[in-house]
Amino acid sequence: MGKRLMCIMALLFSFAIISTGSKTASADDTINNATPYSLGTTMNGVIVENFEKQFYKFELPSSGAIHITGSAYVQYAYFYLYDESGKELRKELPSWNSTSQLITIDYTNFLTAGTYYFAVGRYYERYGDYNFKIDFTSTGESFPEVNGGSNNKMNSASKIETTGKMYTGQIALNDDRDFYTFSLAKSGAVNLKATFYNTKYVRWKLYDNDGKELEHDTNYWNETTQNIVLDMVFHLTNGTYYISYEMYDPYEGKYDFTLPYTPSNASFDESNGGTNNSPQTASSMSTGNTYTGQLAINDEKDFYSFSLAGNSTLSINVAAKMRHITVKLYNSAGVEQWHETPYHNETTGNITFTKVTALAAGQYFISVEKYDTYGNYTVNVSQLSQNNCPHDYENKVIASTYFAKGYTIKTCKLCGKKEITNYTAVRKLSQGSISTLYSYPAKGRIFVRWYTDGDASGYQVRYSTNKKFKSGTKIKKIKGSSKNSKNLTKLKRRKKYYIQVRSYKTSGKKTVYGKWSRKVVYRTR
Repeated sequence: MGKRLMCIMALLFSFAIISTGSKTASADDTINNATPYSLGTTMNGVIVENFEKQFYKFELPSSGAIHITGSAYVQYAYFYLYDESGKELRKELPSWNSTSQLITIDYTNFLTAGTYYFAVGRYYERYGDYNFKIDFTSTGESFPEVNGGSNNKMNSASKIETTGKMYTGQIALNDDRDFYTFSLAKSGAVNLKATFYNTKYVRWKLYDNDGKELEHDTNYWNETTQNIVLDMVFHLTNGTYYISYEMYDPYEGKYDFTLPYTPSNASFDESNGGTNNSPQTASSMSTGNTYTGQLAINDEKDFYSFSLAGNSTLSINVAAKMRHITVKLYNSAGVEQWHETPYHNETTGNITFTKVTALAAGQYFISVEKYDTYGNYTVNVSQLSQNNCPHDYENKVIASTYFAKGYTIKTCKLCGKKEITNYTAVRKLSQGSISTLYSYPAKGRIFVRWYTDGDASGYQVRYSTNKKFKSGTKIKKIKGSSKNSKNLTKLKRRKKYYIQVRSYKTSGKKTVYGKWSRKVVYRTR
């Protein structure tokens, strides 16, 4: 009897609630008789004994996010979300805060446009008042979708442009994937730039026109921004392709993306899967011309054929903006003659590959193949010349002398080109240095001794009573590198003489000199 009285009092209390912007529930427990609900208003109700669930019907004019907030004065209660067909999309059983004795809900879900139902359900014999409010924010989808989604399969994919146009979509509770399709009239690269907002995980996939999966990944958000940012380049042949964005684990949210295209300008344009992938389908090239190609996700190798009328020494050149490539040469029977795997320059990121090879007359094939990255390249086969030779130099060093600079002669073993580099300065005799000065018992004489230089042809000694050697200067020449002394005679008595010495070297009619020594002064007797 007491329980029934409490139920009646709760109902009376519910009907008495009147407030601005609020409505009072009068819902049935069947979805077909749901109470209409207007987005953005507050609804009040009571969980009572004779209703297991109380349903509310609302409409979303476009795809977007609903934000459900509310509270209930009850220990436990169920909260449900259904789509138009009555399929359960979400079910929660929160318990109250034991201190406030209040259940609080705060949920956000993304949904497509359409009809939905929110329900409050009784948990056994827990009764009490509740209220809720549903706010809505449109995502502004570029391709509007209704219940269940409209582009969930390849055959219903939304068509997009590769002009850099921005597109907006969402991963929703009732729409867990979106497909988009685009076409390339010429081989080239598309740059997928996408941002997924407040989405912890997302999975994306790239397919060709036959539905074959070409690439896929699952990306995790930046924990600071709580966004996922994609910036990827896909090299593809001409044809039709599909991109899908899919829910993962499950996380919903809004996203936007662009897909600008850059043509490869390939000399031989290719369609899905490639058209010159074997010697039998090789593209014909002429020696001396440069050809542009592309290694793509769905075209990992290109073959080219060329013919030689006679024996030739060739320079094979490949340039690419990739990390690795493989280059192979085959004979007319398709037997591999050699292969190389050049690596990019760490600073520039470019591959510049040249190989010199001597070949007999006949037909040959070159293949450029993917190693670990994709991108554009150029290939050229030419008769070897000094301009296209990679140059394998042999060095001959010419030492410097006292009369000429030294240098290195570099001679290419492949094409014969010569270069002179690494000039070194001419050699210099050491500066003169006097070791001894003294007088003989005879008057008017000075004996001079100096340090020798093994490379010298001889020495000069100059002396003068003038400190700056401006006048009265005499020079004595002493031949022989081992000579180290000279007796100066017929000098004025009791005079100061300034003396210096230097070495010299001769070659033919040429003579070079070392620096004069430090001046030494000596007074005669």
